[in-house]
Amino acid sequence: MKKLIMLMVMLAMIASTAVLATELARDTYHKDHRTTPKLQFEPQWGAPAGLATDGVAEAYIEMEGPRFQLSADPEDLVFLEMKESLLGRHYAYQQHLNGVPVEGGHFIVS
Repeated sequence: MKKLIMLMVMLAMIASTAVLATELARDTYHKDHRTTPKLQFEPQWGAPAGLATDGVAEAYIEMEGPRFQLSADPEDLVFLEMKESLLGRHYAYQQHLNGVPVEGGHFIVS
């Protein structure tokens, strides 16, 4: 009987942790004059068919960049690196303005 109670308690704890994690994973927005997203979880975007893996990040930036107020000039966003993790590939970019890197202007597409 004790084992059954312990099992029920553990299952309840696991279920409540999963619900809490889901609640915490929400999109966030800048809390100043900007209206752009700061962090997005599972954005609704469908990659164009036939793209190579590395082309997906660039296509996302091209199509969704205006929502983040990114310049249309491709020289204003410079590719830094690609990292692989257990969750997938993460492409890091540095934002530039008139050829000068913007401090804190990192843009990551995963």
